[in-house]
Amino acid sequence: MLLSAGNTNSAIGDLNIIRQRAGVGDLPFTLTSGEVIDAVAEERRRELLTEGAHRWFDLKRTGKASGVLSAIPYKQPWKGDYQLLYPIPKEEIDANIRLTQNPQYNNF
Repeated sequence: MLLSAGNTNSAIGDLNIIRQRAGVGDLPFTLTSGEVIDAVAEERRRELLTEGAHRWFDLKRTGKASGVLSAIPYKQPWKGDYQLLYPIPKEEIDANIRLTQNPQYNNF
């Protein structure tokens, strides 16, 4: 996803409001579109640390979950990307014969 110059400057301005509230320095308005997207992701990581599963969904949506989570010591041993899926509750599978359990969760 690329941002236009106007949208990039607007996003940087919004990020700087958040950063000023936190007492950290402003981001320069010379950031590229990609750098702004990375800065937004970093601010979301910090700001939403304990806010439900926002970080989890951000990582899943951007395809970064496996790389980030597999590097966290307490997530080891990383058994595979099936861990990025939740098991489907048995009641749901029983209620809909078209559903099958996600890989590696056949014991649920």
